[in-house]
Amino acid sequence: MPAYENSLPLPLTREEAIRCFPDLDTWLRLNPQWSLLGLAPGRQAGEYELLVRDEQSEREIRSRLVVTAPSPAGAWTLELTADGRTRHIEVQAVEAEHGVRLIYREADVAEQDIPLHTNLSLWHRSCADYLLLTHSRGLRSRLMKWLLDRVWLRMSQPGRRITFLVVVSELAALALFLLWLAWYLAFERG
Repeated sequence: MPAYENSLPLPLTREEAIRCFPDLDTWLRLNPQWSLLGLAPGRQAGEYELLVRDEQSEREIRSRLVVTAPSPAGAWTLELTADGRTRHIEVQAVEAEHGVRLIYREADVAEQDIPLHTNLSLWHRSCADYLLLTHSRGLRSRLMKWLLDRVWLRMSQPGRRITFLVVVSELAALALFLLWLAWYLAFERG
C-alpha cells in the first residue's frame, strides 16, 4: 500500500521542534481519531501500553506503542499495534530555509481512505500548532497553552465538540443581544 506523507514549515529550530515529541501524552491527545484513556510504560524502554476510545467505532482499544528515540536525522519512529494491525509512523524535523519542516509519514495508508487522510492531516496540523504555541513567549500564548494542557486536551473528543458548540452558541447569543441593544439605542430611544 502507498504511504501517507505531509510536511509543514515551522519557524523553529530543529531542537525546538523535536523537544515536544518525548511528551507522548500530549502528542497522542492531539489526535482527532481517538480519546486517550490511558498511557502506561511497558516492559522495555520505549514501550507503552495505550488505551484509547476510537471515535468512529466508539469502542475502547488496547494498543502497544513502541517509540524509537530520534535518529541522527531527527526522526521519531512509532509502531502502534492494535487488533493485529501495526501502524508505522515517522515524525521528522528537517532543516529548511526559514526554520524546519515538520514531516509526518505513515506506511500502509490507502489513498481511498479519505477520513483517515483527514484525521492524519488534522493530527499533523495540531502538532505543528501546539509546537508553535509551546515556543511562543507572549501572555496570550501562555494562557492558551495552559488552557489546552489543563482543560481542552483532558476532555474526550465528544466533550470537546459539545464545549465548542456551547461556546459558539453563547457567542452567537451575545452577538444577537448586542445587535438588539444597538438597534434599541439607535431607533427606539429616538
